Amino acid sequence: MSRRAFSLVETLIAMAILSIALVGLAAVPVATTRLMVHGVQREKALSVAMARLEEVEGVDLDNTSWVVSSDVDGGYSWSRSVAKTSDYLHIVTVAVNWDGLRGAGSLTLSRDYGTSRDRRVD
Repeated sequence: MSRRAFSLVETLIAMAILSIALVGLAAVPVATTRLMVHGVQREKALSVAMARLEEVEGVDLDNTSWVVSSDVDGGYSWSRSVAKTSDYLHIVTVAVNWDGLRGAGSLTLSRDYGTSRDRRVD
């Protein structure tokens, strides 16, 4: 006797294997979307940090009363600090925090600012 058809058990096992594979494939677009959203959020945080760094260009950093500050910009909280490392060099650091789909995110940028004030050139 030759078998030309699949039994019910074989068909059910094949359907179960196919279902497991399809469920795994269905998770790929969800994960990809989350990664894309995280990338967009990180890009926005970078934009906020760069804008806060650019605000202090050309400013006397020895007077840091307004430079050292913090605020919220479109759901992104940021803080800016200034550290004087020498007579001619300041480091301005901006930290940005946000709540995203993948949990809390954070980003920190620093930039060195040199001054020519009080520098003697012989």
